[in-house]
Amino acid sequence: MNILIVEDHKLIAMDLEEMLSAQGHTVEGTVVTACDCLARCAESPPDLVVTDLNLADGPTGLGLVDALAEQGIPTVIVSGDAGSVPAGTPAKAVVKKPVHECELEIAVGRLG
Repeated sequence: MNILIVEDHKLIAMDLEEMLSAQGHTVEGTVVTACDCLARCAESPPDLVVTDLNLADGPTGLGLVDALAEQGIPTVIVSGDAGSVPAGTPAKAVVKKPVHECELEIAVGRLG
């Protein structure tokens, strides 16, 4: 599965990339803002976007999830504030930080 990571904390992004790669996925890259994500997805849509809720350009994660759902791109939210994700959000899964590899694998596995 081709995955784009949206995370503004470099170490967390690196950990996510390592975990996803170890699970056999291709990480197409990491971006730090919702705007960067939307631009990248317009060029080459990934199979999945793994995104934080609070990004470098503000608390835009939920808006990003909605915009990606409209484009048919599934998302997994990874956040320390996972409890604030409202019911009905189109994300396929929510994983709480700190991320445990098995939880991420289960969340991404729901799509494949």
